[in-house]
Amino acid sequence: MPSFSVNDLATPRLEALRRQLGPAGRTALARTLADELATQLRLHFAFRDQEGNVHGFPRTHWWLRQARDRTFVRLASDGSASVEVDSAQFAHKVSGGPIYPRPGHRALTIPLDATAAATTPRAVPGLFVYRSTRRGTAFLAAPAPGGSVRCYWRLASSVNQSPDPRALPAADTLRNVLAIRAAAEVARLVADSD
Repeated sequence: MPSFSVNDLATPRLEALRRQLGPAGRTALARTLADELATQLRLHFAFRDQEGNVHGFPRTHWWLRQARDRTFVRLASDGSASVEVDSAQFAHKVSGGPIYPRPGHRALTIPLDATAAATTPRAVPGLFVYRSTRRGTAFLAAPAPGGSVRCYWRLASSVNQSPDPRALPAADTLRNVLAIRAAAEVARLVADSD
């Protein structure tokens, strides 16, 4: 699975603080800043999760899963650190682009309502492909009471997802939070070394 890394390059202020430290202090600072960045990302993801689903469908807590299961601090041998959100889905949310069916499938199933979003096509008995001649669109449908047809999912060969500009916290906010945290950590490390 591809990994999407979030690396905050040091601003001049952070770089000036780093120069006050020796190699061990730089490693400690990198770890502290990476931990702070991971915390900020997790808080942002938790906030996004509270917004709920844009269509009003049942919540899957996708953002909380990204925070809990996919956000990691990585330490490098050179004393640097990075925060990774190890999720192809998250990387796609940040950058956008086309979505295609999984291998072995011919179409994406786009839920039309909350009932369809809460289940899978295999769970609905009597499904068949219904083609709308007016709209030129195909649906997965099932017989409904009274001899009518109920459409559950729209079928699509692909969809294009726009980038989500709010997938990551604002860069200015992160820079400010990290600069404040860095200043406090450098002061602590300098005081400890005296």
